[in-house]
Amino acid sequence: MGTENEYEGKVVLVTGGAGCIGTNLCKKLAELGAEKVVILDDLSSAYEWNIPRADNISFVHGSILDDEMLKRVYKEKPDYVFHLAAHFANQNSVDNPAEVKTTRFHKIDTTLFLFCKKENLC
Repeated sequence: MGTENEYEGKVVLVTGGAGCIGTNLCKKLAELGAEKVVILDDLSSAYEWNIPRADNISFVHGSILDDEMLKRVYKEKPDYVFHLAAHFANQNSVDNPAEVKTTRFHKIDTTLFLFCKKENLC
C-alpha cells in the first residue's frame, strides 16, 4: 500500500499541529482522506488562524505537558500520531533547556504509552 491511501479513513493525532510544518502536514492528511485529523497545540508559537479549515480537522487548544489533555485527545483513538510539539527557535533550547527537554523528550513517553494502551500493546 502506498502512502496515498495509507491515511484514508484513519484518525490521526498531530501534536504541535498549528505550527508551520504541522499545518501543512494536517492539510495533506485531510486531503488524503483521513477520517479525522486532531490537532493538539497550545499556540505558544503558532496562531489559530493558521490551522487549516476542513470538516475532518479538529483543533484542541492544550498542551502535551497536561496529561489530562493528552488522555482527552487519545479518546479519539488515533491510528497514527505525529509528535511535532516543540519550543520554537534554537534560543529557547539555550534559555530553557529543562523545559525544552520536557516538551520534546519526556512527554513522548506519555504519548507512546497512551498509543500502546490504545493498541493493547501494554
